[in-house]
Amino acid sequence: MTTIEKPQEILSLQYLRALAAIGVLLYHRIEIFSIGTHGVDLFFVISGFVMIATTDAKEKTPSAFLLDRIIRVVPMYWLAILAGGLLVLAGIPLHRYETNVVSLISSMLFIPYLNAHGEAWPVILQGWTLNYEMYFYAIFSLILFAPQSLRVWALAACFCVLVALGEAIPSQGAISATYTSPLLLEFLAGTILGRIYGLTLRNVSVLRALIISGLLAAGLFACSYFFGRLAWGGLAVLIVASALTSERLGWVPNIPWLKFLGAASFSIYIFQQLFFTLSGNLFGALTQLSGINFLYLLFWRPMDVVIAAGGGALIYMFIEKPVGRYLKSMRFRDKVVAA
Repeated sequence: MTTIEKPQEILSLQYLRALAAIGVLLYHRIEIFSIGTHGVDLFFVISGFVMIATTDAKEKTPSAFLLDRIIRVVPMYWLAILAGGLLVLAGIPLHRYETNVVSLISSMLFIPYLNAHGEAWPVILQGWTLNYEMYFYAIFSLILFAPQSLRVWALAACFCVLVALGEAIPSQGAISATYTSPLLLEFLAGTILGRIYGLTLRNVSVLRALIISGLLAAGLFACSYFFGRLAWGGLAVLIVASALTSERLGWVPNIPWLKFLGAASFSIYIFQQLFFTLSGNLFGALTQLSGINFLYLLFWRPMDVVIAAGGGALIYMFIEKPVGRYLKSMRFRDKVVAA
């Protein structure tokens, strides 16, 4: 039986998206913020939550689900790849950006590969997480063929088998390493939270939700004995569950600027490498003009973070939002014409 819930914006998840994106920026520019790299684990858990909660609330066909995800991710990612290529052609080196055809096509199609340095990174380095996201979306779209009550169980079986295969086959290339990674369990954990709380956050009692969330986090902590990174997945589950519970109890205020950063988090995250490069060149030029070595001043790296966050926010406002709105309107128009 399909559950019908009125969709709503979950403020706490937007806030966590914002903190995760800024945390990753801080990690890349200021060494003491090494914990910021685990903003990615938050993103994966949140992604799992959103996918199951939204499809529980409104039934979608696998093709419609995939089209929604493509509209959400592909245009801005391809724009980042294009912008990076233009910088390289203009003589501005971008870290680890490779201009060969295989690297560019593999990156654009979310196919994991090893670059010239032996790293499983696409030309836009942050795109490695999108390789996981799109793989999760592909599998999740197949899960939608199952009855709603069985979907989480089917996903659990699928991901557990894949992770077990990854352990059984130790010698792996970039594709098999990604497609059997223990990080898939973080998406699974998010879907379980999504089923527990639902899109209205009122599916179950607070006490029951907290107990199940605690058990889920404990399971990931136990798995971290074999897969160390999953300890951060367990922490991400506790953070997300705490935030959702707080909102369920009415303790989460509406903070417009933080909500905005959460909405802009994808552009902030995916364009950071480009803005870091532009910022470095800007401060390098100022150094040449003034004779003052800006790259050694204490404020340079914090300013780098501000420039990347601000630049990503501007891209969200003036490109991501209008493009997304246009593509969604075209899709709606196609549905009307087809009807």
